Amino acid sequence: PAPEFPYFCILMLHLTHKSFQIKAIIAGIVTFCFMISACTGNKKQDDVRSYMSSCTDTLWLELNQVKKMFGYKTAEISERARFMDSILQRLKFADPSRLSSQDMSKITQYTSIQRIYKGFGPKYTECVVNSEELFFDVKALEKAVKQGKYDSKLKDFKSEYGRLRNKLREVNEETTLITDRINTVEPTFQRISPEVEKLTGRE
Repeated sequence: PAPEFPYFCILMLHLTHKSFQIKAIIAGIVTFCFMISACTGNKKQDDVRSYMSSCTDTLWLELNQVKKMFGYKTAEISERARFMDSILQRLKFADPSRLSSQDMSKITQYTSIQRIYKGFGPKYTECVVNSEELFFDVKALEKAVKQGKYDSKLKDFKSEYGRLRNKLREVNEETTLITDRINTVEPTFQRISPEVEKLTGRE
């Protein structure tokens, strides 16, 4: 029995060494898995933020398309309507005998344009104001994305993005309708406006 004791000790030492090796291997595997998980998490986070950034880029693109349609100052059309109304009020006192058929035709066109401006002026102003509000909303969303506030709240981001996208579409449609109508009469307004204003001198 005595000679077997050293052998037993050697065996135990060997097994203990193996156990440390196994533990080291397991620890290495765990560390590796943790690193992979962390990298995957970072990659996923980067992908989410990249997706959200592309969404805000889309919003900016659509908003810029709306802004390109604004060829007049915010209240310019409404101001035109009021000025034109003052001209038409003065023309009521013009001597008909001093107005030609061409003059009367121009006054009729002028009156029609004034009604268009009066109806669409406030709507045009509203579209400009709405686009400015959207500018700040999109800016705030973009800032929140860059700060990581939506990294773990993708559902909330999609909700806000969808709301802004729908609002942009509404403003785009309304602005297109209004500016198309205003732009249609713009050449006529520019052509006859000075001539009609001169007619007020024939009171």
